[in-house]
Amino acid sequence: MRKLLIFITVFIPLVAFGFYFFKLSEVEVPTLKDLSDYIEATSTQKIIKKVEEKIAELPPVLSKKDYPESILSVHGILDFTNRQRKANGSPLRLSQNSKLNQIANLRIKDMFEKEYFEHKSPSGIGASDIAHDVGYEFILVGENIALGNFNGDEAMVQAWMDSPGHRANILNKRYTEIGIAAEKGLYQDKMMWLAVQIFARPMSLCQNPNQLTKKKIEELKNKIEFLDIKAKIYYFEIKSDEKKKAVAVREYNKMVEEYNDTISQIKSMEGEMKALIDAYNIGVRTFNACIEK
Repeated sequence: MRKLLIFITVFIPLVAFGFYFFKLSEVEVPTLKDLSDYIEATSTQKIIKKVEEKIAELPPVLSKKDYPESILSVHGILDFTNRQRKANGSPLRLSQNSKLNQIANLRIKDMFEKEYFEHKSPSGIGASDIAHDVGYEFILVGENIALGNFNGDEAMVQAWMDSPGHRANILNKRYTEIGIAAEKGLYQDKMMWLAVQIFARPMSLCQNPNQLTKKKIEELKNKIEFLDIKAKIYYFEIKSDEKKKAVAVREYNKMVEEYNDTISQIKSMEGEMKALIDAYNIGVRTFNACIEK
C-alpha cells in the first residue's frame, strides 16, 4: 500500500504539468525584402522624360513671307492638319480636347507677355509641365509653334509640314487628341500671329494597374512585418535556457504553439501577397506595353 501511494504521488505531477513539448515549426524567421524588389514599375516617368527632351529639340517655325492682313483660325488649322494626316496615310483624325486647347492658349499668352518664341519659357516651363498643372494625364505629348503673318490656315499648316520635326508631329499615328490656339498680338514691336498645336495620346487609353491591389499588398506587407517581429520575440524566448527554467511547462508549450501559429500566419500571408504581386505585375506589364506601342 505504501508503494502504491508513492507511485500515485509521483505520477500526479506528471499528468498535472504534462511533460511533453510542442515541436518548433521547421521554418526560419523570414527576412522581408522591400516591396520594390518584387513589384514592377510603370514606364510612365521614363517615357515622359523622353517626350520632354524631344519637344525641347524641335526648332520653332517662322513665317518666310509677311501677310499683314492674314487671319488664322483654330477650326481651319485643325481641318488642314487632319487633311494632311489623311493624305499621308494616318487614318485617325485628331479630335480636339478642351484641356489641350487650354494648354495651347496658356502657351501663347505666356510667349506674348514675356516675348520669347521657344518650346520652354525663360523659367523652363513647357507644355508637359502645364499639362500636369491642368490635370491632363498623357502617355505622349508634342508641340508645334509658329510665329508670323502666314497666308492663311493652309499656308500655316504647310509651313509645319515643310519642317521635318513638325511634320512628324502632325503625322504621328500615336497621337489621338489635339489642342490648338491662334492669336495675333504685339511681338517685338510688330503685330504678328502666334499659333500653337499641342498633340497628345491620353493616359486614359491604357488601363492603369489596379491600385486597390497595390494597397492590399502594402497592407499585407505591414501585417507580415508585425508578425515577423512577434515571431522573433517568441523564437528567442523559446530558445532561452533561462526562460525554460523560469516558466511552467504548460506556459512554455503555449509559447511554442503561438510561435508556430504566427509562422503559419506569415506563410499564409506571404502566399496571398505573392499572388497579389503576380496579378499586379501582369497589370504593370500590360500597361507598359500599351504606353510603349
